[in-house]
Parts: sequence; structure tokens; C-alpha cells
Amino acid sequence: MIKTASIMVALCLSVGMMTGCSSNSNGSLNVTEDASDAASEEISSEPEAVPVEAISEASNAVSAEAISETSSDASSTESSAVSKETTKTKDKKNTSGKKDEKNKVPETPQVKDGVTKIGEEGIETYFEWDPVEGADRYEVMIEGKPDGSTSYNLLESNYTSRTEYSYTGKLNYNIRIKVRAYSEGEDGELCGEWSEFAEGKTSDEALETPVVKDGVVTASGAKWSVLFEWEAVEGADNYEIVVEEKASDKSDFTILERTYTNGLKYTYTGTEGNDIRITVKANKNVWTDGKKKVLSSQPSSYAKGKTYK
Repeated sequence: MIKTASIMVALCLSVGMMTGCSSNSNGSLNVTEDASDAASEEISSEPEAVPVEAISEASNAVSAEAISETSSDASSTESSAVSKETTKTKDKKNTSGKKDEKNKVPETPQVKDGVTKIGEEGIETYFEWDPVEGADRYEVMIEGKPDGSTSYNLLESNYTSRTEYSYTGKLNYNIRIKVRAYSEGEDGELCGEWSEFAEGKTSDEALETPVVKDGVVTASGAKWSVLFEWEAVEGADNYEIVVEEKASDKSDFTILERTYTNGLKYTYTGTEGNDIRITVKANKNVWTDGKKKVLSSQPSSYAKGKTYK
């Protein structure tokens, strides 16, 4: 606005100077010396016309400056409005993004097949899955059927905050489970899709089968001694040993004894001239369906010995 006022003042001064020009210019009349003063006064009182071009140029300068300042002010106002609107839009997007993240339905868990093992409550099938981002808890649906049956039945449904689950309810059952995740949203709890079924089994063959070394003669004479040994089986409480023997010139074995030990060896003592063979099973005492039960591994392969050279 200050620039506009300056231009207006310059315009006015320009016009004033034009109107005050001397009558002695090239365009003045040729008069006598006596009448020159009167003519000068008369001509001076009649202001000379200002050239249109000068007025037009000055006017255009004022208009251009005014338009420029008006445009600049409008542009500044518009820029400020756009900036505020952009900030509001960003804030809205940020708020919306956080809300969308809060209301995101959890992904579907990927459940691994069950692993049969001996737990504190007996034979169990252990399942696990990777954590789902944002999940607060998981629902686990368990179905089962007796080994050899063709159809599954619902056994139970549980909730857990862990990413693992063990089933120990029934022995020699085929078990399958599916899992879905839950999370807290703005308007309540959200749940994802069910996973595919993961399968397992509560088998009484959960104990590993012992590996027994062939017998080694430790004494001979009137009484022969043959020593059998094996490696420990994880989880076993004791070992069941079945001993069979026969005369070296016979074809059929007969059961000599069935015995138990907490150790990892067995010594056979007999007369000269016999063939001996033994099998070993690992045993564990567990509670299943409210009852105490002995779980056994498969019998080992025969370990052989003899009481002759």
C-alpha cells in the first residue's frame, strides 16, 4: 500500500509540472513585447493539457502495483489456508491410521503338528504356533477319536494367552486342534480366522525303545555269567526284562524269567551249553483318566549271549 501511495504522489506531481510549463515554449504565440506579460499571465492561467500517454502510463503503473499487491495478499491468504488444510488432513490421516491399526483383525495362526511325549500328567500331545501380532489371547478347539476310529468328536475348547497347548486327556487317541487369535479393538474384541487342523497322538508308545547290547561272558566254569547292558531311556521309571534260553542243540527258546530293574544292565547266570536272548522295555507310571497306568515302550530287539565257547 505504501508503494501505491508513492506512485499516486508522483503522478500528481507530474501533472502539476505539466500544467505549470512556461508559455515561452515552442508551442507559444508570437505577440508584441508590450502584451507579453498579459499574454503570459493569461496563458499561465490556462493550464496546458496533460498528454494522455503520460496519464495512461502512470495509471497503468498504479493499477499494476495494486493488482500485484492484491494478488500477493490473496496468494498469501490462500497459501495459509492450504497449509492449515494440509495439516488437518495429515492429522486426520495419522488418527485414522492409528484407529485402523487398533481395529485390525488378527492374522490366522500357523499351528505345527503335535509331538507325543511324556509330561507331568502322563502321555501328552504338544502343539505350538508362532505369535500373531496384536493378539491378546487364542482360542483352541480340540477334537479326538480312538486310534482306529474313522470320525472325530469335539473333546474340549480352551482359551490361552500362550502360543502352545498340550492335550493329556485320553490315551491312544488321535488328536487334532485348530486355533484362532483374538485382539481388543475400539468397539470390542476382534477374532481372526480358524487355522488349519494340526494333528497329534497320545500314544502309549511314547517312550523310546531301549537298544540292548549282546551279552558278554564275565565268568565261566560250573556257573556261567553273561552281562547285558543298554542306554538309559528318557522318562523311564524302570525296565522290564524278558529272558529266554535253550540248550545249544535245541531249536526252541523257553521263557526263563520276567524281571524288572531300575538299572541299565542284567546278568544271566546258568549252566554251560545254553543259548540266551533277552528283550527290554522301558516303563513309566502315569495317571490317565484319573487312574494310575504303566506306559511301556516297544520291546527291544533280541540281545543274544551263550554259556559256551
